[in-house]
Order: sequence, then C-alpha cells, then structure tokens
Amino acid sequence: MVGFGLDNVEMGRQIAPLVVSLTDDIDHNLKVVVTQSFPREGDPDDYWEVSFAGYVLFMERDESYMVPDDYEVRRGRWLEVFERSRLMDHLPSYTFADDLFPGPLTHYCVCGEDHVVDVVTTATPQVRLLTADEVAELDWGPDVDEEG
Repeated sequence: MVGFGLDNVEMGRQIAPLVVSLTDDIDHNLKVVVTQSFPREGDPDDYWEVSFAGYVLFMERDESYMVPDDYEVRRGRWLEVFERSRLMDHLPSYTFADDLFPGPLTHYCVCGEDHVVDVVTTATPQVRLLTADEVAELDWGPDVDEEG
C-alpha cells in the first residue's frame, strides 16, 4: 500500500521520485504526479498521482535548498505527514486558517528529487497508480529534446 506516513516500498528505487506534473484547479484541487522512471522513457506502470481535495496552502520548493531540521517530526518515505513542522508553526503569519476554521489541519509533503511540494489541508490526500492511458495523456510541456 502506498500512502502518507508509510514506507512506500511499492514506489521502487531507493532515491526520491521525480515530480513530473503539478496541477491546481479553480476549486483548489491539487494533483501531483511522481514516478521512479525517467519521464517519457520509463515504465508507464510507475506513475503515481497524489490528489489533495482542497488546501489552505501549498508551496513547491527546489529540493537542492532544503535544510535538515531536527525540530520537525515527520513520518513516511517520499510521502510524508508531519506531526510538527515549522510551516505549521508559522501558518498564522500566512493565513487566518486554523483547526476551528476550516477544520483540523495537517501538513503533508511530497518529497521528490528536484522538487518538494508541501501542502496544508483538512482533507486526507488520495494516492493512486495511473493507468498507461493516463500517463500517455500527461502534459509534458515543451519538448526539451528538440533543437531550435
């Protein structure tokens, strides 16, 4: 089983997955797609979608600038859930959201190679394996392999 706070051995290799897609819609539904394969060349059965049905805050960081912090308490491999984080400590500086409104908040993190996506939400995220057809429909953006 793959999910937040778990070992996630089903996700494969010992290195962090690649974040290949991040989309946010008008209703604040966030989707992050990760893979252990190289995008466009890898196994189409190795793409996972992490969905957040609404959020209070999300941010994407360059993994190269992450600072280890012993203060924070987290569980999970690649898909982390925080019991204590500096982001949650500072949340009142960014928003008026709290455990009363809109409800109990949790800090989740999708830790990828190159990208880290932090999400504060009231909803439990869903994780699922994409089908080969869904992988084929992913928007890869500009083709960086083409010259010109």
